[in-house]
Amino acid sequence: MNKLQNIEYNGWTNYETWRINLEYFDGSAEIYTADVEHWLLERNDYVYGDKLPNKLLELIQHFVADNLRQEFAAHIEEYCSDTMLQGLLFAFQSDVNYYEIASHLVDEILENLKLNDDLGV
Repeated sequence: MNKLQNIEYNGWTNYETWRINLEYFDGSAEIYTADVEHWLLERNDYVYGDKLPNKLLELIQHFVADNLRQEFAAHIEEYCSDTMLQGLLFAFQSDVNYYEIASHLVDEILENLKLNDDLGV
């Protein structure tokens, strides 16, 4: 059985990514701002307020992407008791590009934290 190729949708990687971002994560940067700030403050390799190195920016994006993935999976389990529907939702979300959503959120997060001036964001 051939799987259909992902096709860009409204400027996003695919329909699944666009839809999950639109319906679930759009406007949620403020929620993750405190988490990212706390994460940065606990790091030994970064002085808070300094210019963010690209490697650290990538780590932040992965940190946020992992949190988004876990949050949505928990949401499915909590609010959907039908196992067949859960399976369909998990299949749908498996094509979501959480890293892409996180990249957009991280831009907003860094703006909230006033750490984007040196990034050219």
